[in-house]
Amino acid sequence: MNTTRYIRRETKGNEQPCTIYRSTGDSTYDSDDTEVGETALWLFDSSATSSIVTEGATDDTSFTALLRPERDIQSGVSIGDELTFDGHPERRYEIRTKVGVPTELDPTVWQLGVDRANG
Repeated sequence: MNTTRYIRRETKGNEQPCTIYRSTGDSTYDSDDTEVGETALWLFDSSATSSIVTEGATDDTSFTALLRPERDIQSGVSIGDELTFDGHPERRYEIRTKVGVPTELDPTVWQLGVDRANG
């Protein structure tokens, strides 16, 4: 079986609904989070630490999330967005990286580097 097809199938089978929030201000202290949409992600802890290199910078994250492009919100899930899974508003996660698999131009899935926002 094709690897990317397998990843897509597993993502679809394991995704959970979540709500995406985006900061409205320029800094943490003078901004509010507004809801920008709902989508479905597969969030998992693939190892103790997942390392993703994007444009020459390394960002270590605790979790990996996979998002199918057709499930992405209209404005696109962005780095810095926060998410909560439906039924668990106390658990907030921040998106740190977003990389297309296999490429950014035509991704089969988006791979997100995610950390707890209130951990």
